[in-house]
Amino acid sequence: MLLLAATLWASAIGCVTNRPYRLAGASELPGYTLAFVEIDDQGEMWAREQLDRLLERIEAANRSSEGAIVTVFVHGWNDNASPRNERSSTGALHGFKALLADLAEAEAGAGTHRPIVGVYLAWRGKVARAPLHRLTFYNRRSAADRVASPSTTEAVYRIMAGAKRNPRSKCLLIGHSFGATILEQVLTPALIGGLLGGTEVPLPADLVVLVNSASRSIHAKQFIEALERNRLTLRRTTPDGRRYDRPLIVSVTSERDLATRVLLPIGNALASVSQNFRSYGGNSCRPPGRQRSFLWRTTGNQPVLFSHRVDVEPLRSAAVTAASSPDRLGATFWDHFDPYTQQDALTFEGPSNRYTLRKIPRAFNDTAYWVMRVPESLIPSHSQIFGDNTVRLLVALMAYSGALEPSSRTLLTRDVGVHPVGIYAAADGRIFMVERSRRLYEVMDGALRPIACLPERLEPAEVIGSGNAGESGAVVLHRPRERPSHGYETEVVTFSLATDRLEITATSKLSTTAGFQAASIDLQGRRGFVVPESTSE
Repeated sequence: MLLLAATLWASAIGCVTNRPYRLAGASELPGYTLAFVEIDDQGEMWAREQLDRLLERIEAANRSSEGAIVTVFVHGWNDNASPRNERSSTGALHGFKALLADLAEAEAGAGTHRPIVGVYLAWRGKVARAPLHRLTFYNRRSAADRVASPSTTEAVYRIMAGAKRNPRSKCLLIGHSFGATILEQVLTPALIGGLLGGTEVPLPADLVVLVNSASRSIHAKQFIEALERNRLTLRRTTPDGRRYDRPLIVSVTSERDLATRVLLPIGNALASVSQNFRSYGGNSCRPPGRQRSFLWRTTGNQPVLFSHRVDVEPLRSAAVTAASSPDRLGATFWDHFDPYTQQDALTFEGPSNRYTLRKIPRAFNDTAYWVMRVPESLIPSHSQIFGDNTVRLLVALMAYSGALEPSSRTLLTRDVGVHPVGIYAAADGRIFMVERSRRLYEVMDGALRPIACLPERLEPAEVIGSGNAGESGAVVLHRPRERPSHGYETEVVTFSLATDRLEITATSKLSTTAGFQAASIDLQGRRGFVVPESTSE
């Protein structure tokens, strides 16, 4: 009885009041507007007038000839919209205001002066004060599932639609922890419905960033596979006509995020004791792992979903890069061609380190949903997400994606047809094709019959040529060697076309100091022809 009374007393003195904090809705601050939309514990808006007044502010901001920047932030565990959260240097609201002030400073420095509207979408992430707040993790996880409701979906989509009434306006969405879970659950179903509607789809948001997401990775896996199956690519078009792939969603998780790396998997495992799981089998040319693992682990702790990695180099030992240029926040970032991955890479600098964000070769995830784990110096822990380096990471991602450029356009494009990396004619007249998914097909009466998969170590992006003779086919792979070595490695992989399974019959490697951009193989004559990379001559 005494224990029960002590528990009730501790709960009473530690409980955070269940109420809204910002019924006034919005306020004008130096350089930006800060607005609030508050959601209660059952997923309903506390006051719809908050959303109505916000939409009026967005409409006014959209009258700018250059458009506006609308940034929505959904906080996570142990945060809310209280004045205490705004005053505390560790509060999410305090950090979000600092980010908005940085964006305003950037606009002033660039001379564009676009109106900035920050939206703090608040829910009851904090229900107890220290030290009892650490006991509420799983309770607030259930609350986040309720907050990802039709009312929240309506609020988010009305904000995005309001921003996009001016085509030059930009809409950025950021979610942290359980706030990232809410944002992902709200956005994913409608995004998939829109993505499947046509070959080119204008997007309601220019960039979605999920920081230390607490979402089960099975949701991200399904979204990534939907993008791959439907050949959906996000492309940015710059004012000078340049087009390149860019992200729609970026999930970044700190290596030191113990909450999502340890606490959530334990809770998810216990909650799924009575659930059934299946094996994925061999229906994918890129093995996705076990289904149980995707339910237990969060996206940022599921290595099979990683698309990019971040390399760190101390500034005192980093080589000077002539291509670098200062960004509008005083940091330094630039995009450049990465010879190792054969893709664009993004490099930016903090006070002490240089960070390079590069694509992972042969990654299962090669879509517009980027997933990566970042070092502690970028994001120190689960809750510390608005430090100087983290802001630099966010700004670099925004700059790379074009999310802040008034005249850039972003379209989701559906690739049509197949993308062969090699076509082969067998001696009996049968035609085979290796597609960029690494699957070998037989072409029969205009249709494709899948036969087998190329080994996982063979990356189609590295193929620079192919050839065949009789019952054999070959692909030529060309890749830079891993650091600290220099030069390139060219590999010819020969396989049999005589059976309904893929048999690697021979491999040969050649190390060179030169790079090649194309190759052709004569298997009968045992000769190869390569085209060197173009030079300045």
